[in-house]
Amino acid sequence: MRREIDDYLQYLKEEKNASPHTVSNYRRDLEQFLNHQGDGDPREVKPLDIRAFLVSLSERECSKSTVSRKLSALRSLFRYLLRQKRVDLNPAAVVPLPKREQRLPRFLTEREAGDLMEKPFSHAVEGETPKGTFIRLRNGTLLELLYSTGVRLAEIVGLNIGDLSVQQRLLRVRGKGRKERVVPFGRPAAEKLRSYMKARGALFPDKEALFLNPQGGRLSGRQVERMLKRGVAEANLDSETVPHSLRHSFATHLLSRGADLRAIQELLGHSSLNTTQRYTHLNLNRLLEEYRRFDPRKG
Repeated sequence: MRREIDDYLQYLKEEKNASPHTVSNYRRDLEQFLNHQGDGDPREVKPLDIRAFLVSLSERECSKSTVSRKLSALRSLFRYLLRQKRVDLNPAAVVPLPKREQRLPRFLTEREAGDLMEKPFSHAVEGETPKGTFIRLRNGTLLELLYSTGVRLAEIVGLNIGDLSVQQRLLRVRGKGRKERVVPFGRPAAEKLRSYMKARGALFPDKEALFLNPQGGRLSGRQVERMLKRGVAEANLDSETVPHSLRHSFATHLLSRGADLRAIQELLGHSSLNTTQRYTHLNLNRLLEEYRRFDPRKG
């Protein structure tokens, strides 16, 4: 079964354009099942085997969301094997997902987002080198683009120079399943991009990737996460803010200002409107909190 898992992970990477982070998570989840089940014929895996694996996870006090993710990985693996005619059925398909805790996505207020855009990486330091200027401008531009476009982490590190039009203020983004969409960005992002591109061109004029590390290679998602962590600390914000928080913030702030839900769906690249509708629940929750806080008749 190890060979089938390796083939599936290769398919995720090359055919489905899954991010390295996603592939790594799937590998970990599927190998955990392999260690539990043993390296046998995938045709011999039964629904009862998968249930036993999930029970073992629950006994180790894994959260419902973790158990659900591992079951989803198994369902996806066996769907792939079924299409490849390497199994006769999908044993994970009949195993129900555990009911998951409803968690609202973390997001920043508009003021917090403004602080994050303006405070970190905004001022040159005395004696700053050309490479130091490049890194500072790159970091500020990345933050601005993540927030002003709502793109995913994997999407922004995958951008190339040819995907960018500063003059028209547009990005061509390749999302999940290699689906392309065009996303606009605002004037502040355009201004930061112009400054960054000038510094980038002086150091790395012939590189294809839009966002580069100090050695001229494509910036990784992990490097962006570490950069954001530093920026969050400089802005004195919640330490649990991650790149996806900026995506949630982008959508929430658009919705609170009256943007159409369908338009937000297109901008985010959601295949289903149900995914986008999480933000309506989020806004309703905030509205109720504000009402309870300021209701003059609450007594």
